[in-house]
Amino acid sequence: MQPNCRVDGGMFTTTVTGQNQRQSKDGSDGSEQLCLVVEETKQLHKQIEQQLKLQVTLWQPVMEKLAADGSKKDGSDGSGQLCLVAEDTKQLHKQIEQQLTLTLKVVKGFTTHRYILCSRAGKPNFQSFDSAASSSISRSRRSKFKVTNCKARIRLKGIPGTTNYVLYEFVEAHNHRLIDKANMDLSKNQRKLGFSDQEFIHKLSLNNIGANVAYRLQVSLKGGHHKFRGTKTDYKNFVRDIRLFIGDRDAQMIVDSLEKRVLNRQNFSFEFTVVGTELRSLFWVDDVMKCNYEAFGDVLAFDATYGTNMYKMIFVPFTGVDHHKRCVTFAAGLLCDETIESYKWLLSRFLDAHKKQPLLVLTDQDAAMKQAVATVFNESIHRLCMWHIMRKLPVKVYSLL
Repeated sequence: MQPNCRVDGGMFTTTVTGQNQRQSKDGSDGSEQLCLVVEETKQLHKQIEQQLKLQVTLWQPVMEKLAADGSKKDGSDGSGQLCLVAEDTKQLHKQIEQQLTLTLKVVKGFTTHRYILCSRAGKPNFQSFDSAASSSISRSRRSKFKVTNCKARIRLKGIPGTTNYVLYEFVEAHNHRLIDKANMDLSKNQRKLGFSDQEFIHKLSLNNIGANVAYRLQVSLKGGHHKFRGTKTDYKNFVRDIRLFIGDRDAQMIVDSLEKRVLNRQNFSFEFTVVGTELRSLFWVDDVMKCNYEAFGDVLAFDATYGTNMYKMIFVPFTGVDHHKRCVTFAAGLLCDETIESYKWLLSRFLDAHKKQPLLVLTDQDAAMKQAVATVFNESIHRLCMWHIMRKLPVKVYSLL
């Protein structure tokens, strides 16, 4: 039995010659429904594979014999229709999804039709303008994805009461050049970032690693740009989308997150100040930090860091040393400036959280910090850090020698 497949007026028809010859109608009179027998389905798959140039193993669909009402038949007498079942419809779409897109039509919770269209389906948006009038010329957004009104499609109709589908139209001719296999990673479908890729970009951005570095890391880890989804531009666009989603709610998101920790974590506390709609200062301490200060809080060291975050806020960690000469954290804070009032507020919140003053306070040489320590920690001894002294000594003394 040799099937002969052709496209007639946009409708896919099949003719089978040999024993048990039959002719399938175009369905215009509604008397018959266009379906594929087993041999024709294999031939259809071969045509799709050749047309899309996909080097895949021949997919063998699971076929079932169905009566006119959609019920299963044992097929011993050779009667009934042979149609695609639901799993094989998904497998068909999975194999050709790099070139086609899927559209569903749902009526009352039941998928009645499945349309697998070319990614370049749709009419181009042509605009007419007067070249003499500059006001009529508008800039259009550049895009690498163009629609060419391609008619290549596969249409499936669902059989009511079952999960099976009947293939009733197949147009294989494309009106554009297909993507080469070597450039398949640049197709529209393959450029969509998966959840793991988005999570990778987001975690790197939390550590001040930008989209360009994230893309180069992904190329190095995966062994080439063709082995993962997305381009460098897609990575940049995703970082942009994250920032647009956060918008001006970034400070509120931090406060909400800390409020949840107060409810879910034992002995967690935080304080903050807001001027207008701007977060000016923030202080937080958890149960582990409080235990560390209770045991090793005789000596307290704190310093302000610069340029470590995109918001230009000053990060102030309160640290100490345990019995194993390892650094432990007592608390942490964020300040918008280094004024005396800002440091006094931060040290006051520290004292409220830990209830006692340290015996010795180590800081760098800062006038505002010196006055704040003398005011809040009036029972503590204030000394300058030796590391800062040794760094500044050659600069200060060298000119006098």
